[in-house]
Amino acid sequence: MDQVDKIEVTFPYSRELAFNIILNACEFRDHAMGPESTPSLQVELLNVLWHQPDRVQVFKNLYRRGNIAGKLYALVGLYDTDSRQFARFARSLKKTEAMVVANSGCYFRLVSLSDIIAKIENGSLTAAFRKVGAYMTWLPDAGQGSSANNRLKQTARGRSAADARLRARAVA
Repeated sequence: MDQVDKIEVTFPYSRELAFNIILNACEFRDHAMGPESTPSLQVELLNVLWHQPDRVQVFKNLYRRGNIAGKLYALVGLYDTDSRQFARFARSLKKTEAMVVANSGCYFRLVSLSDIIAKIENGSLTAAFRKVGAYMTWLPDAGQGSSANNRLKQTARGRSAADARLRARAVA
């Protein structure tokens, strides 16, 4: 369990909350799903940022200000929103030969940035993270194909069984 798992997050997630949690992430979740086969909070929050009208600027800012894990999330976001900037940032980050703590469901391990960047570059990680957004129908439609069905009174821990079934279908 990392620090994010201990944070009580109100639902729907705000842009500011999403940015700040990803900016300060302690590890990089390299799978879209968490240990209980539910989407990780970081992946849901990344989808919130993808739905911002100024998402390219948001991801550039996240890359500039973020720690190593935050920079990796920014790369995932930039992969299909600004391919040139993605390539520049990815080249720069690969040169560092740094490692990051990666959370893969139930276990943590040190992974080289180049290994994670390779997963982003081949599109698999971005596709898996975006697939999670398919069930997030409460997100505003910023050209991403979601509807704005806001359920304002729910909390992140108190989602309905119907949402859980939709999430399970989205990753299947």
